[in-house]
Amino acid sequence: MGTVNVNGVNATIYGTLTGAQQYLEFAIGSGADAWRALVDAGNDDQQGRLLVQAFRMLEAMTWAGAKTSDVQTEQWPRTGVEDIYGDEVDDATVPTNIVNGEYELAALLAATAALTSSALTGSNTKKLAAGPVSIEYFRPTDTLDTATVLPKQVMDLVGQYLASSTSTASGATAYGVDPCDEPAAESQFESCDDYERIIR
Repeated sequence: MGTVNVNGVNATIYGTLTGAQQYLEFAIGSGADAWRALVDAGNDDQQGRLLVQAFRMLEAMTWAGAKTSDVQTEQWPRTGVEDIYGDEVDDATVPTNIVNGEYELAALLAATAALTSSALTGSNTKKLAAGPVSIEYFRPTDTLDTATVLPKQVMDLVGQYLASSTSTASGATAYGVDPCDEPAAESQFESCDDYERIIR
């Protein structure tokens, strides 16, 4: 865990401002370009705000396992978590993919401020685009905690640690609860005949 200073106030994040700057220096895309513009302008406060927002969005996700300590306030580190290869994740540190996912998300937020409001707005939309960034829900939703609302490049890094993630025979990975494996649901959107299983 790290901290970032915004306008004289320290806030908790998974990584660090320096780490984000180093990571995104070699990234491509509109998000990375927008981030580097902030770096070039010396706007550390805005970079810090973006990292804090990215941290908050990741903190809102439902992760596998349990918090390592009963007294910790943050979601990570966690115990009882395995990576995509079946290896146990260290319960004393935050996985590198989580930290890098935070950096990727912060950059995307720099390019598309509407991403935050889009992600937090309940809807029955499968896919939502805002400028160069798009997010895709696992299934139509009315609340944040029933859908994964992270951009693909972030999901590619952190999705393996989400609760109820499963691998398919083809090697693709599905995250979140699969409505096809749940008891009969009342919502028309949870019909497997009408909506395909969502896999990445």
